[in-house]
Amino acid sequence: MGRNINVHVFNLNKQITQSINSRLELYDLTRSEIPYITILYQEENVTQEYLSKVLDYNEGTVTRALKRLEKKGFVERIPSLQDRRKKIVCLTEEGLKKLMNFKRFVLNLKKKFSQISHKKNVINFIL
Repeated sequence: MGRNINVHVFNLNKQITQSINSRLELYDLTRSEIPYITILYQEENVTQEYLSKVLDYNEGTVTRALKRLEKKGFVERIPSLQDRRKKIVCLTEEGLKKLMNFKRFVLNLKKKFSQISHKKNVINFIL
């Protein structure tokens, strides 16, 4: 039986992941882009260097991701007034709109999962 539950949990995880990925496609986002726009929503005066440090990604990875987000119109990079070599990264109005729409989806998903509060309900939900 334990093996059977593992298969059900694996399949449930796969379905949830596919659902989230499909939803992200509707918002023209990828899972790897969500941390960037979330941090930009929560904090001000964010530099590329800061994103690299917080996300523990090398600067090249951050630069490529920001270029993709900039091309989509979700972020803009502005030279810092204190140090023109540094870029301040800001969420655009379009990026904010995409994030808010995705956030509603996530809150709805959390609400559905919060209804499964007991182990017994989880097992029934999976099976």
